[in-house]
Amino acid sequence: MTEIVDIVLVDDHPLLAAGLQARLADYDLSIEAAPDLEEEAILEFVRERQPKLVVLDHVIPPLGVSTVLIEPLRGLVPHVVVLTGSTDDVLWGQLLSLGVEAVLGKDEPLEDIIDSLRCVCDGQSIRDSRSAELRAAWLAHHLETCARLAPFDSLSEREADVLWSLYEGNNPAQIAATEFVSLETVRSQLKSAYRKLGVTSQIEILALIRHVGWCPNAQVG
Repeated sequence: MTEIVDIVLVDDHPLLAAGLQARLADYDLSIEAAPDLEEEAILEFVRERQPKLVVLDHVIPPLGVSTVLIEPLRGLVPHVVVLTGSTDDVLWGQLLSLGVEAVLGKDEPLEDIIDSLRCVCDGQSIRDSRSAELRAAWLAHHLETCARLAPFDSLSEREADVLWSLYEGNNPAQIAATEFVSLETVRSQLKSAYRKLGVTSQIEILALIRHVGWCPNAQVG
């Protein structure tokens, strides 16, 4: 029979797991670290353990940024809390907007983290007093990013692909050879993209892409 625990920890630092386990035991709360940090393995482990709470590190090798896990985890457990070493208000606001119960800084004293986890397990709210401010910071950033990227929405799929290939360091002749089209076709697609984005040269377009952080098919965040 699978053992059910109160808290599942998704983090790659064994010392943190050991410290939390030792202190939470004093309050009759069980915690177990996910042994495999691949996305599907994490979700399966949570399904098996049926915890009240998942404590999720914001960055998890080899997964990277763990925000992709927040939505599926919220469908499996009552509460998700994120641990992060970042102090960026925009990031904290984004995490809160994704529906986590709370964001806790890794620089907080261990006892404060323990108290927060106990409160969540007991069904108490630990919403940050700056929650509205943090969400507003995220929303402002999100709207600004959308505005910066809006002109790129006018590109056709082919124009976007050719433009990205150019940004990755390929010249028009190389792009034509790779895509099995004529050089004139590539030049025509680039010319159309330049016109839509209000630039006139390769130097300008590369600088614009770098400045706004555009990437085809990337989710705005």
